[in-house]
Amino acid sequence: AEHAKADVKDKHSREAAKAGRLEAQLAKQRQERSELEQQNQAMKQIIESQGEDEGVLEELLAKLAALSMQHEKLGTQHGELQARSRELETQLAEVPALRAQIAELQTHSQDQDEGMLEELLAKLATLSVEHGKLSTEHGELQARSQELETQLAEVPALRARIAELRTCSQDQELKDRSQELETQEVLALRAQLAELRGHSQDQETKLAFLSMQHGDLLGRSQQLETQLAEFKEASPPEHAALPEWIVELSDEMWGAHSRQPTPIPDIAHRAITPDQIGSLAALVQVVLERREMVDEHRPGKRVEWRTVNLYNICDWFVIPLTAPAQCSWVELVATGPQVPVWFISHAWSTAFSQTVEMLAWHQEVHQLPGSSPYWLCTLANNQHDLRELGGSLEQTPFWRAIALSSCRGVVQVMDDDCTPHSRIWCILEIYVAICELENKGFEVLVMIQERTQMQDNDAVPAGPALRDADGGEHIKTAREG
Repeated sequence: AEHAKADVKDKHSREAAKAGRLEAQLAKQRQERSELEQQNQAMKQIIESQGEDEGVLEELLAKLAALSMQHEKLGTQHGELQARSRELETQLAEVPALRAQIAELQTHSQDQDEGMLEELLAKLATLSVEHGKLSTEHGELQARSQELETQLAEVPALRARIAELRTCSQDQELKDRSQELETQEVLALRAQLAELRGHSQDQETKLAFLSMQHGDLLGRSQQLETQLAEFKEASPPEHAALPEWIVELSDEMWGAHSRQPTPIPDIAHRAITPDQIGSLAALVQVVLERREMVDEHRPGKRVEWRTVNLYNICDWFVIPLTAPAQCSWVELVATGPQVPVWFISHAWSTAFSQTVEMLAWHQEVHQLPGSSPYWLCTLANNQHDLRELGGSLEQTPFWRAIALSSCRGVVQVMDDDCTPHSRIWCILEIYVAICELENKGFEVLVMIQERTQMQDNDAVPAGPALRDADGGEHIKTAREG
């Protein structure tokens, strides 16, 4: 939030400087316009005693017609900028509703507070993007003003043409056309410049109002973050009591998840190995077989191994078992830092059983040992203290984990509904791998459903499939015949 606030202040300063330059350009254009009027008056006097040169006159009128077309284009650009301003006003109209959400946020539990805080920060990010778009439009307006100045720079050439007319004979028709030029082209130029100045002043006012609103929201967000931090310090850790199903575990399985945690300060180094994922999967299967567990978001439906997802696993396994040490799941099961070989981009709603099967196929295709770590946010982040995720995008563990030299790239685990493409974090992860960093691959894992794919006129059996970074396709069931 502090970085966003600083960015807004910096952008506002740049916009103020641009507005000052634009005002100076407008003043210069007014001076040029005055000179042009003086030249037109002089031209009238000259025309009364000069003759006609039709060829030169036609060239002059064509030049002025081109100048008029440029002014019309500038007017169109002004209209588009005004439309963008109206869109921004609509965005700002949502600010009261956002404040109401902040007030409501203060009355909910800690988990709900964090969720709504993330939503608030997303709103602020959106508002910052709109502010950037307005700055871009303002820059385009300045560029159009520079084009107008270039057009006005052609006035000396116009003066030269008028001087050539001194050698021509006098003609009343030329006088009439010159008067028409003054009343149409010059006056149109005045109107365009006046409109340009009005739009510039309007945009400066809107930018000032936006900066004020944005600063107010940032202040409220910082206040809320402070309140949340105080609430966490004053409240006892949640889920401190271990779940009842612990007593039903074997000594071996319980011992694997009750050891002294290993602190790993750098979240980017908290990747999890396929063997450790398999151990967690086995724990989840045992508990779901012995206990009837129901998802509160899907009341009345028992959660089974084929339907359990990472939302359930985080609530029922990760948070309770890491509560005594207030650590991440990787710190609970690892013996030291585990730098990622691949970064997993996924949606928590994907069935965990499918995720495990797809990752096993990815491991087999790339011939990776069971100790090769994959970075998985649910298990890498400390679910008891998400303040670790603060800072700029480049400082988040997501970005830093992908940027590690050990990380080959991003593998996206896709469900039937392509849910990851509706998650902003997943879009960011793809963007970082493809656009921001060099030598990073992007691969996609899917589960082929029964009778949905054909190969050589035969139905492909259900199973995992991988499209690798080079475009190659690896279908497990196809290779097995």
